[in-house]
Amino acid sequence: MTDFPKLDFHDFHLQQLPRQLAAGHGLLAAQAARELAAICFRLKDSDHAYTFQPMAETIAIVAGTEAEQVVELDQSQWQAMIYHFKSSPELLSAGHISQTDDNSIVPHRWQSVLRAMLYGS
Repeated sequence: MTDFPKLDFHDFHLQQLPRQLAAGHGLLAAQAARELAAICFRLKDSDHAYTFQPMAETIAIVAGTEAEQVVELDQSQWQAMIYHFKSSPELLSAGHISQTDDNSIVPHRWQSVLRAMLYGS
């Protein structure tokens, strides 16, 4: 795997991602997220977590685990998702991340939402 600069989990969710959403990615993501429940990404073995809450014209980024679906990743898995255009369903199917709730699966539709949030596509 290529070495990339380490991303700060909090800075990414509090600074970088909100800028991307405000630059037009938010509307694309909101359109892709219609009728989806919120999803949370949490770093393993920590209380660092952010929930992505679909809204009418953007995705709200909320600190904490206020979502029906919580996906746990370690730092390197989370960075792989960001740097390598990976989405949670791809990582889950490859067995690279686990969920805290065994009864739920991350919907495949979140893949397009995450791509829109991160890359505007």
